[in-house]
Amino acid sequence: KLISFELNAALLRSREGDVIGRVISARDISERKKIQEMEMKNAFIANISHEFRTPLTLSIGPLEGLLRGEYGYIGTGAKDQIGLALRNNRRQLKLINQLLEFTRLGSKSDEVSYYKKDINLFVSALVDSFAFLAIKKDINLAFIPDEAIEAAYIDPGKLERVLLNIIGNAFKFTPRGGSITITTKNGKENVEENFIKISVQDTGIGIKEEDLPHIFERFQQIGSNPSRRGEGSGIGLSLAKELIELQKGKIETESTYGGGSTFTIYLPRGKDHIRDQDQINCERDEIMLSEKEIELSDLGYHQCPPLSAWQ
Repeated sequence: KLISFELNAALLRSREGDVIGRVISARDISERKKIQEMEMKNAFIANISHEFRTPLTLSIGPLEGLLRGEYGYIGTGAKDQIGLALRNNRRQLKLINQLLEFTRLGSKSDEVSYYKKDINLFVSALVDSFAFLAIKKDINLAFIPDEAIEAAYIDPGKLERVLLNIIGNAFKFTPRGGSITITTKNGKENVEENFIKISVQDTGIGIKEEDLPHIFERFQQIGSNPSRRGEGSGIGLSLAKELIELQKGKIETESTYGGGSTFTIYLPRGKDHIRDQDQINCERDEIMLSEKEIELSDLGYHQCPPLSAWQ
């Protein structure tokens, strides 16, 4: 094992100025070196990701315009090919966005911005955006809110990304005729008294018991079962966990292989978890619909839901 040291040497002199000895000190700087190396890697990844992101972003706009018919009539066959190219571009952009998110974690560029939100309305709007997939895949999609639930201080952008990822995974691994149920629960009525609970339960293929401890590890693709089609880069769930923990919450999963999975998010009630009151904001700009299309790109999404669904 190699250890990095920082050496300092100094001469000891008598009152007359004669050299009477030497002092050499050594300090272990292995951790500092690791931090510096990680910062360099993150900077490199961020720079490369931005270089890839720009041309992808610029190519998505014209492709969307082609599908909307802004440049004239396009036949069905051509539309299908353009739609395929658009979905692949969005899939690549989604991966790049996740890599950028990782480089921001733990840095000042990824500070949490809290907003007081009605959790039921917030989750309901996200669930509505999956209605088209539920019809397409013949899946029973349900949202069961706890009417007594309180408003919570959350980072809407981060929570949106987490829920899109988890609900999207439920659709990936739930067969036709299955069901996906999203519920909210006020912490006052369960053991987790200090949290608001959001659960996503599906009747999909589930996760093997030996894989469950690794489900939130970075770059971990769970299982080798070919039925887990559409598996991504192994970034999504790890990123989801870190984004929830940034908001002082936690995320857990329960699963029966062959019998479905349940992912549960716990969000702190009140605002005692917010140390810096300057992080609390009054308003929040809407996230562009294109960002949601990018997050849902793995599911073949390329049609915008009504703008009113996100207000």
